[in-house]
Amino acid sequence: MSPRDQLRAAILLATAMAEHERQCAERSQRFAERHERLLAAGASEHRDLHERMVTVNRGSVDRHLAARRIHLAHAERLRKWRLDQTPGAEPLLSAMAEIVGAPAALTLVGRNLAQAYASASDRIAEAAQDLELMLSEGPMTDAVRAGAPVVAEVTSESDALRWPLYLPALADLGVREVIAVPVGSRWSCLGALAVFGPGHAAATVRRLGQVADALTQSVLLASDGSGGFPYLTFFDVDAGRSTLHQAVGMLCERLGCDPADALALLRARAFAAGLAVETVAAGVVRREITLD
Repeated sequence: MSPRDQLRAAILLATAMAEHERQCAERSQRFAERHERLLAAGASEHRDLHERMVTVNRGSVDRHLAARRIHLAHAERLRKWRLDQTPGAEPLLSAMAEIVGAPAALTLVGRNLAQAYASASDRIAEAAQDLELMLSEGPMTDAVRAGAPVVAEVTSESDALRWPLYLPALADLGVREVIAVPVGSRWSCLGALAVFGPGHAAATVRRLGQVADALTQSVLLASDGSGGFPYLTFFDVDAGRSTLHQAVGMLCERLGCDPADALALLRARAFAAGLAVETVAAGVVRREITLD
């Protein structure tokens, strides 16, 4: 299959998934309304059950509608690629940024919470994500560890104590507020989704939580029926940021260390040289930088 055929298939899949989420939202809406009618009828012996079902299904409606918006925006970005227009950054993250209304970044983690994948909607989000990787402190790191949303203001003294290196660097990017929510299930945290400089923290936390839930259920864990996860292939895994993982693998083999130590070496060199971690990683891959 040619790249253009693959892109066309990706657009069709995104559109189909958007329609599937619309149908799921309508079904959950009907269930919620049914239990609301039963509540109004005064069936007191089952009141707790009906209240719980209303809450569950109303939440399901929100999640499915958020997922539908993600897939539709993603499909539109992919269409621009197909027409050789300039869609901006990786389309799925750009779509989520449009929904939330602020630059967005996604970090997925592997064992020992080591970064396994990173993507951002624009240069501000990418720079903020690079800072967190380089400094080993920041909102996405804390959201993954705590399994809970993290909200911080750059001018907050308490937040400055928590992230003494990260917040001043974030201020230099012009960001004044950052919000991060975990991505995954109650049993396993897959990573974190963050937005930068959105304002209106309470409303943004709720909206970002809906997007993270939709991302988890409808993208990261979406199966094609055969046990595969085809939507993951639509992330821009061939972009330069994937060089980081290649560099980590090379250092592990060369130095006989584990991935966490290899990543720490890359961070230390990047911090000392004032470079992005990915820049150092690219040098390692090209064998222009040695960290022996």
